[in-house]
Amino acid sequence: MTAEQFGKRVLTANALFCAACGFALIMLPGVLTELMFVTSGSWLFTGALGLGAGLVTTAAVVLWASRDTARMAQRLNILAALDAAWVLASAIVLLEFAAAFTATGWYIVAGIALIVADFAVAEFLAARKLSTPAHRHQRAEA
Repeated sequence: MTAEQFGKRVLTANALFCAACGFALIMLPGVLTELMFVTSGSWLFTGALGLGAGLVTTAAVVLWASRDTARMAQRLNILAALDAAWVLASAIVLLEFAAAFTATGWYIVAGIALIVADFAVAEFLAARKLSTPAHRHQRAEA
């Protein structure tokens, strides 16, 4: 598998995961907020819808980013940083607001953060592979 193919596959998988999570939040906001939080409120429902819409939009942007191989290394690095920020934000939310989450909610947030961390590492590795001098020389010859 070439570096471009690896990068495209990582970004496509990330986009599909974002879309799946986003659509789940849009279609089942009440169920998910009741499952994840100790209390309920309309602001949680609205927040779930907003987060879902944001994730679907992110999925579209990530899928778009996977189509341009000329700038793929740059985009992979940016997306790796954004995914790392998501993981850090998830950890902060879980630590600061632990009492607001049910055990199931805590596991859902932590589990998603672990998957996103995997995407961040894979994106970083793909960007690194695309940025090597050997790869640039190989592309110049092609």
